[in-house]
Amino acid sequence: MRLRPKMLLIVALAVLAGLGASVATSKYFGAKPESPPPLEEVQVLVARQRVPGYTQLSEPGQWFEVKKLSKLEAPRDAIKQLDHVRGRTVRAALEPGKVLQEADLLPPGQEPLVAKLREGERLMSVKVTLDSAAGGFILPGSRVDVVATQLRGENNQPYSKTILQNIEVLAIDQQPQIPEGTIAKTYDRVTLRVTLEQAELLSVYADTGTLRLVARRPDDTEEVKTTGASPSWHQRLASLAKEERPPQEPVQVVASLPPDPLARQPFKQTIINNGQVRVYEYAPENSP
Repeated sequence: MRLRPKMLLIVALAVLAGLGASVATSKYFGAKPESPPPLEEVQVLVARQRVPGYTQLSEPGQWFEVKKLSKLEAPRDAIKQLDHVRGRTVRAALEPGKVLQEADLLPPGQEPLVAKLREGERLMSVKVTLDSAAGGFILPGSRVDVVATQLRGENNQPYSKTILQNIEVLAIDQQPQIPEGTIAKTYDRVTLRVTLEQAELLSVYADTGTLRLVARRPDDTEEVKTTGASPSWHQRLASLAKEERPPQEPVQVVASLPPDPLARQPFKQTIINNGQVRVYEYAPENSP
């Protein structure tokens, strides 16, 4: 069977189209895939270890290290440099590997008092009055002794004893800082840095008596043992002191009269003649 020229042209075009498709397919599957563009990286701070809550970052490098993350993985408010957090305070505990964010830090200058506590320490507020707080001269940062007074015995005799010594005052009337130029201030409450045992002791005496704060020098760290004081005990000590005092012999006082200005006194006469010196002494009765 003989094909017509028109059919031959159609068959030739089909063959050429098939060859072109085959070549294009081989090039497509044989070409190497293009590598994706590199992701943009940013610098962030990552926790080296667990960071306890309210930790003040005086040395940020102790708690965080610098790492690079892709811009898509890094939080928008991630902290990028150690110097940006120096002196700041962590709001809550951070686990190792946590990226530090601005939301993890307290606002500058608004750190709570509990951020100043060391491990095992507590804050305790004590009610005071002006006459029981060293006249208002106690300020945040002062060191004080706490004296408790209770009524004891059948006659309700007052008894005072120093129950705590060298305690730091953190705030007065919930103010950790006093405006510059303030010398004395009246206040109702004082916040102290104490241990849990000291807080229990303060609670007992605060509910059963009165508390007084005694200011002390900031460099005085010596603790003095006392037995307490009461009027009856003071009287007893005074009587014991009198009983133990040895008797004293009476002292005789002999008065001496001043010399009589009209009475004659010994007389001495010196005569110098031709280089010779002669001294004559006269008894009182022979003196001129």
